[in-house]
Amino acid sequence: MSQRAGNNLKTALKANIVGSSRVFRDAVSGKPDFYSFQLGHSSSFSLKLNRFKADINVALMDGQGQMLMQSARAKRRPEAIDTVLGAGTYYVKVFPARRREQSRYRLQLSATELPRIVEPPPVIPIQDPPPVAPIQDPPNDNSAPPEPLQSDSGKSKQIALTGDVASTGPVNLVGTVNRRVIGTIGNETLVGGAGDDLIAGINGFDLLIGGGGADRFLLGDTSTPYYLGVGYAVITDFNVAQGDRIEVTDNALFRLGDHRLVYDRFFIPNAFGQYRDVGTAGIDTAIYWGNDLLAIVQDAVVT
Repeated sequence: MSQRAGNNLKTALKANIVGSSRVFRDAVSGKPDFYSFQLGHSSSFSLKLNRFKADINVALMDGQGQMLMQSARAKRRPEAIDTVLGAGTYYVKVFPARRREQSRYRLQLSATELPRIVEPPPVIPIQDPPPVAPIQDPPNDNSAPPEPLQSDSGKSKQIALTGDVASTGPVNLVGTVNRRVIGTIGNETLVGGAGDDLIAGINGFDLLIGGGGADRFLLGDTSTPYYLGVGYAVITDFNVAQGDRIEVTDNALFRLGDHRLVYDRFFIPNAFGQYRDVGTAGIDTAIYWGNDLLAIVQDAVVT
């Protein structure tokens, strides 16, 4: 005998969808149907709703019943939601666009755990970088930090690098006061100083350490996100109280709304193949563009 979906959060039909794809067939008639599922770790989630004869919509909700995403296409067009979710409890709500409409439907749910251990660089040391040749401060280096970047519309925007920011040299750069620390190709440790630094690793497996001051960690430029494909950044000292911020690409191809924040504990291997927590026992924030990991912010909940 098939189970029927409940009509509220308390009676929601529990769906075990981790590592599998489940199909549910039911009907709505004035009242919505609810399904619930739990994720133990960060996962790629997919939802498909089709085979209905009325205008039926679907919503994804968090454990408190607050809506996260909704698919509400016109008429009888199939609905779909694809996203990355962190560990926790979630609900799916299937409901008619107009209250008195009724129809049968087919709902497909699936979730696949994202790798908690990602292919690492040879070494990502959480320690002071090796000594490097001193970098001479430019004239008036102690002046005010650069003005915030502006979008084409003249409004301040959470995007990064403009054309005047160039690579400053080899691996393991150490910034000074109000310094631009820009990485190159490969795996790097980029360290800011006591001032308001701009830090960007571009690609590879990078460790970004801001230091004191209000630091800007760049995860993209005006055209494309950094760390697409293989590689990601680990940001170790993000501090909102100091004025730190993380900037991502926001344009027609890589929209701000397509970036996902996933809260979990993440683990990476060290040089000896041993897996350790990115931070302490605290929750980290993973920043994705779609399903592509761009950065892990150590021991910080970024909103």
